[in-house]
Amino acid sequence: MNQRPHTRLTSQQITLSLILLAVLFLPLLGVYGLNQTSDTAIVVNPPTGSYAVGETIAVEVWVEDVVDLYGVDIRLAFDATRLQVLDADPNLPGVQVTPRSDILSPDFVIRREADNVAGTVWYAATQINPSPPASGSGALFSFTFMTIAEGLTNVTVTTYQLADANGLSIPAQASGAVYQIGDGATATPTETSTATPPHTATATATPTITATPTMGTMTATSTATPTATPSTTPTATPSSTPTATPSSTPTATSQPPIETALRVLPAAGSYVVGETILVEVWLEDVVDLYAVDVRLAFPPALLQVQDANPALPGIQVIPRSDLLSPDFIVRREADNEAGSVWYAVTQVNPREPVSGSGALFAFSFASVAEGTAVVTVSDTTLATLDGQVIPADPFGAVYELTVGADYKLFLPVVQRN
Repeated sequence: MNQRPHTRLTSQQITLSLILLAVLFLPLLGVYGLNQTSDTAIVVNPPTGSYAVGETIAVEVWVEDVVDLYGVDIRLAFDATRLQVLDADPNLPGVQVTPRSDILSPDFVIRREADNVAGTVWYAATQINPSPPASGSGALFSFTFMTIAEGLTNVTVTTYQLADANGLSIPAQASGAVYQIGDGATATPTETSTATPPHTATATATPTITATPTMGTMTATSTATPTATPSTTPTATPSSTPTATPSSTPTATSQPPIETALRVLPAAGSYVVGETILVEVWLEDVVDLYAVDVRLAFPPALLQVQDANPALPGIQVIPRSDLLSPDFIVRREADNEAGSVWYAVTQVNPREPVSGSGALFAFSFASVAEGTAVVTVSDTTLATLDGQVIPADPFGAVYELTVGADYKLFLPVVQRN
């Protein structure tokens, strides 16, 4: 089998990025203690200052006295009524901050964004092989505040995590900053808090990659080199999702046909209302797979997903290990009101990428009304160990639901997205 060219992971595929980040930070979280102290510090510079309204503040977020650093996840909170982050790269969507390479090489940047409505900054990055672990002190990222209103305002480190090349957490303490905007005395520094990462002052958004870790998401290799690390060009302009249907009449200049297929099985059939349909979602002829994010859509008026694990909240589907090992599960849920199924998992170090065919997950539909039920693959992302997207051709399913029929007829119909 010939390996197909891969397209780069886009910055819009947030769930997959979270998966990859989880692979970096979560493989061995249980091995560090919660009461450790450390000389390592995360600091916001400058820690204090007085500024006029309309003035800018050049801010750097530093790590000090760290040993064997390989990945970081740092989140800040600020008063959006007094401060606004200036966009460091207008060519990218959103408000960007600036990655720094003073100590950590930002080989793969997962988050580098500010939210001027919520008043947050989120920076997450990791090195990748062959970059060696980093020790010492230096700026991790920087940005510029514009002061917009008078008053005393705090910048706090709400969540932080430092990790080494093996995914082990590095204990640290964190301190924020206090700025006086307009008239008033110079502010005093914020108290330094001590904690072992992850230290969260506020609840984290996202399934952090939920990462329900199970999905802290993302990354690792089968050698001593760090966790799976995505593409080295994460800040590139997002590309469009690979097309579902390759050209049926390629020309000399067209791309080779996509061989990998994602299928909902059975692809078609006739069922009596009240009957159960056992469904498997299969991946065929894939090469170097490491993580998946698959979403299905179905008509909830005709079909309902049966809960595979009532002990867990929500409606669960069943992870399968025929092909991909579901080491870290980000999503495995169905929504019977919205008519959706979402399954996202990744392998973790030291597992190697997988190739071939097999079921990714399974579940059962209960047929609840008469009609033609079309199940579509609404979104799919397949990724290699280094975060590159694997093109795939998705195929849904069509089920005829009837009342009082005493037979089941397989229909020669395949729903192609």
